[in-house]
Amino acid sequence: MKNSMYTRKHNYRNSRFKNITVSQKIKNSEKITSVLLILLIGMIGFVYMSKTVSITTHGYDVKGYEKQLDGLQKENQKMIIELADLKSLDNLEDESDNLVAVENSNIKYITSSLSVVAMER
Repeated sequence: MKNSMYTRKHNYRNSRFKNITVSQKIKNSEKITSVLLILLIGMIGFVYMSKTVSITTHGYDVKGYEKQLDGLQKENQKMIIELADLKSLDNLEDESDNLVAVENSNIKYITSSLSVVAMER
């Protein structure tokens, strides 16, 4: 009989329903709080680092686009200058000398009281 009482007492002490003192509850809550705080700090650090890397990557992309834009603007200025040169009067006169004139022998002139008009047949 004494042996069975010892077993009951022993089981009661080791059961998960045993009484927990206030200081033990505080220690457990401090442990849980510490773990949650460490996890929160880790998550904030991870988000911060990922955003920093993302911003840096976008910064490099923007610099590349700015260089490309500068190159295109310079090329555009060169083309505007070339267009103005091609439209210049001297260039048009030079090109008119290179044009081929074709003779036409079937021209008949019609006399009118207002003026002379040429017509091709």
